[in-house]
Amino acid sequence: MLTSIFSTITLFTKNNCPLSKFCAILSLGFLIFTNQTFADQCPKYSPLRYEENWSLANKESCQNQTLPIKNISLNNSGTNWLSLGGHMRDRFENWNHFGFAPKNNASFNIFRILLHADMHISPYFRMFIEGKSAFSSKRELPGGIRALERDTAALQQAFADIQVTSNDLKLVLRAGRQEYLFGKQRLISPLPWANTYRTWDGVTGIATYGDWKITGFGAYYVPVKQHKFNKHNHKDKLVGLYSTYNKNKKL
Repeated sequence: MLTSIFSTITLFTKNNCPLSKFCAILSLGFLIFTNQTFADQCPKYSPLRYEENWSLANKESCQNQTLPIKNISLNNSGTNWLSLGGHMRDRFENWNHFGFAPKNNASFNIFRILLHADMHISPYFRMFIEGKSAFSSKRELPGGIRALERDTAALQQAFADIQVTSNDLKLVLRAGRQEYLFGKQRLISPLPWANTYRTWDGVTGIATYGDWKITGFGAYYVPVKQHKFNKHNHKDKLVGLYSTYNKNKKL
């Protein structure tokens, strides 16, 4: 039997939180309450953190306590600004009779942290960088620590955007290391349920016109090297075109 418990803020282990399920439910309830309280006043947190736009958030419209680091003005006009953020997750797993073997019993924690900086220099240029560290405590089961559970220190994302806007048309050219997420994530996803995430090195073009959004991309997959710098693999290419039409989009 596998017991998986996810927590975004409250980090716990078997020793410091015996009622781990209760802790997980309590922290999840806090997150839901916090999100509902500020949902209408603050930008929503996104699975792709680079999609968040904190440029218009201010103390009058957004009561989020993280606002001082989410919208840091770099000039008087507000066209240049910096946003800082991060993500922490701890997952506790308890296995009994792993692989149907009576002696395969173990409990361990899987932890990750991501920190990012999003800098906008004028409405036309932007840089985004995100670092990652993923660990696992001792997993006393066959196979030991799994491949997608550890990445000691890695560059998860680092890209630059050039943006041009004309009336209803918005064009963005993005180059560098980046995550992709399309639709329900069944085909292309940053794989958030894996501890080490997934990323690519490549170029992306995004065109938005009215209710239409068209994304073209060409990239190389970046495999995880647990104790080395992650480099892309030229053999694993990802090329495609993804479009959406949202007739109910709020302007």
